[in-house]
This record gives sequence, C-alpha cells and structure tokens, in this order.
Amino acid sequence: MSSAQSPPSYEELAAPVMELKLLVSAQAEAIAQQTERIAELERQVAADSHNSSKPPSCDGLRKPSGRRPGRAKGDPAGGCSRSPSRM
Repeated sequence: MSSAQSPPSYEELAAPVMELKLLVSAQAEAIAQQTERIAELERQVAADSHNSSKPPSCDGLRKPSGRRPGRAKGDPAGGCSRSPSRM
C-alpha cells in the first residue's frame, strides 16, 4: 500500500524559501539598475541642440513632414514674370 512519510522538517522547507528570497533580492537590484540605465538613455535620446549644449549639427535629420517645399498652390506671389522692356 502506501508508505507513511513524515512531514518535511522546518529546515527542509526553509532552505528553498531562503534561496528564493536571495533570488528575488538579486532580481530587484538588477531591475533598479536597469531602470536607472533606461532613464539615462531616454535623457540622452531626448537631448538636442535646443535643450542641451550640443551644436545643431548633432541634431540629425528631421523627420519629413509630408509637405512639399515651396509656395502654396494658387499663391500668386513669388512667380517670375517678364517685363515688356526685357523682351
């Protein structure tokens, strides 16, 4: 039939619990360090010539706005016209 087993001792139960506590503590420390590193990297990425001492040439290329350069369609100003005296 089934053999009678005695319940585990305190030491047998406490040993894995202590190992897990040490593991959780090490992981919490690693998470804190990584959180600090992420915050520093985000500050570096956000820095540009407007909010740091970097020169504007370090800003990199701007994202295209989707607009074409030049005057607006239908705007009469800025067009070249020939004067009658130059013809």
